[in-house]
Amino acid sequence: GESSTSDLESGTISKNLASSIYSNDFETTAGFSPDTSNTAPWERGNATVSPINGCYSGSNCWGTNLTANYPTGSYNDSLTKNESMSLVGYSEINLTFYHYRYFESNTTIWDGGVVDINYNGSWTRLTPNGGYTGNQSNNANSALYNQLVYGKHGAGWELETFNLTPYTGNSNVTIRFYFATDSAASEAGWFIDDVNIT
Repeated sequence: GESSTSDLESGTISKNLASSIYSNDFETTAGFSPDTSNTAPWERGNATVSPINGCYSGSNCWGTNLTANYPTGSYNDSLTKNESMSLVGYSEINLTFYHYRYFESNTTIWDGGVVDINYNGSWTRLTPNGGYTGNQSNNANSALYNQLVYGKHGAGWELETFNLTPYTGNSNVTIRFYFATDSAASEAGWFIDDVNIT
């Protein structure tokens, strides 16, 4: 994030200074927790399922089952930041993370994931710079049916950026990664590493 600081002696306003609101590579702390159902299941550790074969950095990341394809069936699971954060006093804020997406099918979006923010007691969908993969309009059994999602297969670990500037001024903010499937097949899943809010 960028917060403005005043130079009281000179009476001038300095340039915005970049500062870290939150940073976690998941090597020492989990930082996030799965919901109670956790069918996927979201797990923290080293991703050994093919073709992921390792985290983006270090040996710990979050993923929807680290050692095998996520289970088949229609369900949705969230991975939510444990502690809320204050976005008060910042003029620009970005959320960045690396992810490896390997959802069911590389031609049709059957399963997918999205990122949400909660700043007022309810969840609001965030849109990445550059947009999501496409619309999950193929199976109404998915909780993300007819919504824009990350889907298909990614080209390895990819950096994603979300503009959180519209949410500056809020003091009780958290984020989640929301994963939903239809009732049929599965593949390796969705893997998250190196989450930063600056």
